[in-house]
Amino acid sequence: MLDKINITNIIKDHLNTLKDFKEVKKKGGDFKSAPYCKEDLLIFFILPLLISIILIVFNLLLNRELANVLITSLSVFAALLFNLLLIIYDVSKKNDITRDKHTLIGQIYSNISFSIFIAIVTIVLLIIFFLSTGNIYDQHLNLNSNNTTLTNATSVDITYFNSPLIASYLFSFITYYLIVLFVLTLFMVLKRINLLLWEEIK
Repeated sequence: MLDKINITNIIKDHLNTLKDFKEVKKKGGDFKSAPYCKEDLLIFFILPLLISIILIVFNLLLNRELANVLITSLSVFAALLFNLLLIIYDVSKKNDITRDKHTLIGQIYSNISFSIFIAIVTIVLLIIFFLSTGNIYDQHLNLNSNNTTLTNATSVDITYFNSPLIASYLFSFITYYLIVLFVLTLFMVLKRINLLLWEEIK
């Protein structure tokens, strides 16, 4: 029943694009046995983690305004990426495509699909944040701006603000990680589309 919404293949196909393509060619196009490119793993998984940690350390947390901007931006990007999928599909139907070019088109298709998935997940998280912890966290920021500290609050107020603040840190970290991963994947898509079109121009 869940097969129709199972996105594990999208994730697997995207991860395959991070494998060493030279080794893939040596193995006759076998992605399963080819090793991952260590540089790509560092860039696409460790770098977003480091950036997210740095933003959290500097206390740059999500608020309702930022969440609203990100929801709007990601929605636009997701719509454009859906259109790009159709364009890539049309290109793949050409008869004069070499094997390497067909592999490149498949990788672009996988990267775009993964980007759309990341955008959707991030939008859902931001909507949850916007509707729940965002409002309470904004109240917390307003209290701080008025020089009102938690130490002057009652024990009930401390409990009230503490839990949403922890949730805000968690939402912020996950959202920043996904946003950075989304942007890096877009750069990879851009580079590969540029390579594909440059081959066409030549």
